[in-house]
Amino acid sequence: MKVLLWGGVAFLSVLWTGGAALLSQAVVWASRRMSEGPALTVEAAASSFIIPVWLTSWFDPTALNLVLQTVQGVLGNFFSVLPTMGMVLAWLVPAIWITWGIGMLILLGAVLVGTGIMQRIQKS
Repeated sequence: MKVLLWGGVAFLSVLWTGGAALLSQAVVWASRRMSEGPALTVEAAASSFIIPVWLTSWFDPTALNLVLQTVQGVLGNFFSVLPTMGMVLAWLVPAIWITWGIGMLILLGAVLVGTGIMQRIQKS
């Protein structure tokens, strides 16, 4: 029974560790991508967007232009903040690993408490 229990703990530990490692690598990748600033191509693409002809028959073209200008302004403001967000995301990696450590301690504590309860049940 203990072998099965500790095997389950090992399996959960591997899953938890793999998830934390994958998440931390994704955060590192995202922070590097955001600090590089290639998002300017998205802003350029948004500024060169042409309203389809079929859409102008359903909606007022001046309203659509206003929506496009608003989207361009929001994208411009958002992309100006991206390098700073990249630095902020870099702080998430230690938080991920601290959360991983707390989760491992909780798992270990639960197993130790569980095995202690099992030993008491077997003795009585």
